Amino acid sequence: MADVNTKQDNILSKIVQFFEEAEWETITPRKQSEIDRDYYDGHQWTKEERLELADRGQPCLTINKIQPKVNFLTGHEIQSRVDPKAFPRNTPDDEEAAQAATDAIRFVVEKQDGEEKFSDAYENMLIEGFGGIEVTAERKKSGQFEIELKHWPWDRLFYDPHSRKHDFSDARYKGGVIWKDEDDAKAKWPDKIKEIEGTVASAGVQQGHDDTYEDRPRWVQSTGKGDAARNRIRVVQIYWQEGDEWWWAIYTKGGILEGGSKVIFVDDDGESVCPLIMQSVYVDRENNRYGEVRRLRDIQDEINHRRSALLHQLTVRQVRSEKGAVDNVQKARKEIARKDGWIETNPGKQFEILTNIDQTSGQAALLQESKDEMELAGPNAALSGKQGGDPSGRAILASQQGGIIELTQTLNRFRHLKLRVYRHIWMLIRQFWGEQRWVRVTDDEANVRFVGFNRPMTIADEIEERSQKIEENGGDPAQDEELVAMAQAIDQGQIDPNQFVRMENVPAEMDMDIILDEGPDIVTIQQEQFDQLVTLASSGIQDIEGEDIIKMSSLRNKDEVLKRIEARKQSGAQASPADELLLEKLAAEVQKLRSEAEKNRATGVKTLTEADEIDGRVDGQIGAFNGTGEADLNGRT
Repeated sequence: MADVNTKQDNILSKIVQFFEEAEWETITPRKQSEIDRDYYDGHQWTKEERLELADRGQPCLTINKIQPKVNFLTGHEIQSRVDPKAFPRNTPDDEEAAQAATDAIRFVVEKQDGEEKFSDAYENMLIEGFGGIEVTAERKKSGQFEIELKHWPWDRLFYDPHSRKHDFSDARYKGGVIWKDEDDAKAKWPDKIKEIEGTVASAGVQQGHDDTYEDRPRWVQSTGKGDAARNRIRVVQIYWQEGDEWWWAIYTKGGILEGGSKVIFVDDDGESVCPLIMQSVYVDRENNRYGEVRRLRDIQDEINHRRSALLHQLTVRQVRSEKGAVDNVQKARKEIARKDGWIETNPGKQFEILTNIDQTSGQAALLQESKDEMELAGPNAALSGKQGGDPSGRAILASQQGGIIELTQTLNRFRHLKLRVYRHIWMLIRQFWGEQRWVRVTDDEANVRFVGFNRPMTIADEIEERSQKIEENGGDPAQDEELVAMAQAIDQGQIDPNQFVRMENVPAEMDMDIILDEGPDIVTIQQEQFDQLVTLASSGIQDIEGEDIIKMSSLRNKDEVLKRIEARKQSGAQASPADELLLEKLAAEVQKLRSEAEKNRATGVKTLTEADEIDGRVDGQIGAFNGTGEADLNGRT
C-alpha cells in the first residue's frame, strides 16, 4: 500500500509541475489572446487611453470591424460544412462496409451535436489562436459504450510550451481546467473527500500566475455566508506521455481524484493515443499561437483612433487673439463651443477663429485608407459574393474561390482538426462497439433506414437482403436460380432458415480510411442547371419533358410528384382542362419564385434566409398541386 501511495505522490508531483510550467511559460501569448478576444467583443481601448481621452474631452469611439470579419468566417464554415466518409482500405469489395462505417461516424457526430462543437473550436482558432475537442468513450448504465465529444473553451486549455507543431503532435502533455462546487466534487468522487477538503482549505495556494484559468466571474470565488457558502475548487484534467504511451489523471492540489494510469484508447495499430485533439492556426518563432484577429488589431486601432480624433477636430475651435480682445475669456470659450455662439470683441484687438481644414482632410484620408486596408484583409467582397452586376451562381462561386485563397491556411488547419476527430471517432467505434446495435440514418427523411452493427445474420436474413439488392437494381428475385433453390430447400426442410451464417458489420474487422467528403456547392450548380433546362424547354425543344425538369429541381417533395406522374402514366389517366390550367399556373409560379430565390442567393450569405423562405413558398405551391392528385406534368415546364 505504501508503494502505491508513493507512486501516486510521484505522479501528482510530476503532473502538477507540468501544469505550472504550462501556466507560467504561456503567460505572454495567453495575455495577447485575451486581448484578441476583447477586440472581438468590442473592448478595444485601454483604461489609460480612455482616461486620456476623457481629460481632453475627446470622444471614445469603437467602430468594431473585427467582429463582422470573424462572424463571416464562422458563417462561411457553417455554410460549407462537409461530411466524413469511409473508404475500403484493402479491397473494393468492402463498399457496403464502408457505407456502414460512414453511417456510424455521422451518427456519432449528429448525436453529440458535433458540428456545433466544431464551430466553437473554429471560433477559438480564429480569435485566440487554437481550440480543442476531446473524443472519449463512456460506459452507460445500459452497459454500452457511447462515443462522446467535448469542446474545451480556449481559456480552459493548457499544453506543453515546447510544442511547435500546429496540431500539437509534438506536445508531451495537454489538458484542461475545470471548476466545480465542493459538494458537486464530493458527489462525483465520494472516496476522495480528504483530497477535496484539503484543496478547499488551501484555496489561496491554488491561485495561478494570472487570471486565465481562474473561475468565472473572476471576482466571485464563493457566495453566501457560513454553511451557505459556495466553495469552488479548481480541478485539472491532464494527458501526458511516458515513452510511447499516454497516461491520464484528474487531480486537485489535495491529490489525484481519478486516473493516474494509462489511457485505454488505441489506434488501428494498437498504439496508445491522446483523446484531447487540439489545433492552432499560426505559431510564431517563439512557439506562441495566434489567430486571424491578431493581424487586424493594428488596423482596428487606427480606425478607432483616427475616427475619434477626426470627430474631435470637427467639434472644437482654436482661437488666436491679442490680450484684451474679449472681456471674459471663459465666457468666450463657451460661446465658441456653441453652434449659435456670439462673441463681442474690443475694438482694435485682433481676434481670429482658426480653421484646421488641412489636418481634418489629412485625418479623413488616412481614416479611409485604414478602412480600405481592413476591407482587403481576410474576408472581402469577392469572398462574400457582394460584387456588382448580376453574376450567375457559378460566377459567384468562382469569385468566392478566388477571394478565399488568402484564408486557405486557416481553413486547411480547421479541416485537419475535423479529420483527426473523425478518425478518432472511428478508432473508438472499432474498439468499443462490440455488441449488437442499430444506427438510424437520417440522410433521406422520406426513406429512413437503419444500419446494424455486430448483427448475427441467418440464412433467412441473407435471402431477404439479397432479394432487396436485386429489386433495387431493377431485377426480379424470382429469376435468380440460387435464391429459388435456397427457398425450395427451406420449404422441403433441408435447410434451417434460422441457421447462423456470419456477423454483419463488425467494426473491429472493418479496415477503413476516413476522409472528408468534399465537393462543389451543389445547390448553386444544380440551381443553375435547372434554370438552363427550363430555358431550353421554353425555347421549344420537344425532347425535354416535365419529368426531366422536376428531377433537376430542388423541390423537397419532387419524389412524390414523380410517383404520381408514373402512376397516372401506367393507368392511362388523362388530365382534365381544369388540371391543365392549374398546372400552367403552378409552372409559372415555380419559375417566378425560383428566379427570385436565385437573385437573393446571389447577394450573399445574409440573404439566405430570404431564399429559404421562397423555397418554402414553392413547396407550398407544389403541395397544393399534390392535393389534387390529377394533373399530368408530362411535357410541362
